[in-house]
Order: sequence, then C-alpha cells, then structure tokens
Amino acid sequence: MDQNFIIPILGILTGIIVPIPVFVWKYYEGKGKRETVLEISKYLDDPAKLEDLFKLP
Repeated sequence: MDQNFIIPILGILTGIIVPIPVFVWKYYEGKGKRETVLEISKYLDDPAKLEDLFKLP
C-alpha cells in the first residue's frame, strides 16, 4: 500500500478510537458519583440539602 493512503486512514481511525475509552471512563466515573448521591439521598430529609448535594461537581 502507498504511504499516502495509509496515513490518512490511520488519522481517521485514531480520531474514532481515542474518544471511545474516554467516554467509557467518564461513564464509569459518573456512575459511582450517581450511586453515592442516591445512597446519601435516602437518608436526607431536607430537600435543600439534597439540592446542594446535586450541585457538587
């Protein structure tokens, strides 16, 4: 194969392959936070405290 053909194909594949693990990583990172907020919210009685909890990054 010609090098002029391989380099653009590798560039396109890199642009597709690299973001996939990042999206998976961010999903699992957020999943733990969502589970924690859900568990804490079970024991909170004050809705204002629950709203403050959701505002945390």
